[in-house]
Amino acid sequence: MTGAHETKAAFFYTRIYLAPGYADCGAPESHYAFDELNRFIREFGLQDRKCLEVGCGRGAFQDLVADYTGVDLSGSVAPLFHKPFVACDAASLPFERESFDALWSITMLEHVPNPEAVLQEMRRVLRPGGLLYLKPAWHCRQWICEGIPIREYRELTLRQRWIKATLPIRNALPIRVAIAMPVRIVHWLRSMFVGRSRPLPFRRLHPDYGTFWMADSDAAVSLDPFELILWFRSRGDDVLSHPTLTAAFFSRHEPLIVRVSSIR
Repeated sequence: MTGAHETKAAFFYTRIYLAPGYADCGAPESHYAFDELNRFIREFGLQDRKCLEVGCGRGAFQDLVADYTGVDLSGSVAPLFHKPFVACDAASLPFERESFDALWSITMLEHVPNPEAVLQEMRRVLRPGGLLYLKPAWHCRQWICEGIPIREYRELTLRQRWIKATLPIRNALPIRVAIAMPVRIVHWLRSMFVGRSRPLPFRRLHPDYGTFWMADSDAAVSLDPFELILWFRSRGDDVLSHPTLTAAFFSRHEPLIVRVSSIR
């Protein structure tokens, strides 16, 4: 994240973290991702391992493990931490290579303009065989950034009115599947010939750092979990949550659990 986007995003998150509501869920147990993340930590015995959270927000999960470090773009949340916290750009983590045993990131990756750079940094700071838990908001849409679902028709442009009127069709699962599946097939076939140099496909969005209409209005990119699975596999990583091509091909909103390769 660089330049004007970084400046706007840093100002936005500094402002919004100081206000109630955004990423404020009270007790960790009330967070929608708590059960899945806690299960991941227990299943792989990470309670006493060295762990990093990228995009930690207010630090709801800092006590799930003993050795925890959190990073976030905004330093305004620092007073809420009693464990190590660093304010930094996720695409430039200030840690040595192979520093952590495990890393998790929840609803963060969709907010950065270059998610591939962030993923590369995550792999860099993980030790060989380290574990990565990723739970972005998948498939974010530009009309969410514009607040179209909740705004009145009179506030919208003609283009936005057309989008709002057709949202039931756009959001229908059969329509989404019909659009997504051919793209996944093409990208899977292409990945067979690219190898380790395969780039990560994603769609850029225009985040709203002003009004913030609704959840994910501040999303900068739209990500497909299938593309991330192919990206990790092309680098020799094991995607434990989706071990087969069938599981990968029909992935939807579930988190990814990855064991990074020992050969990098």
